[in-house]
Amino acid sequence: MKERVLQRSVELSWQEPEHPNGVITEYEIKYYEK
Repeated sequence: MKERVLQRSVELSWQEPEHPNGVITEYEIKYYEK
């Protein structure tokens, strides 16, 4: 997974799984500040 955090945005990306297990219909992303 790659990530880039800017002042007002977060960019995430990752590779597709080698063996897909179905259609992804939703993502959940959680963000916490230290």
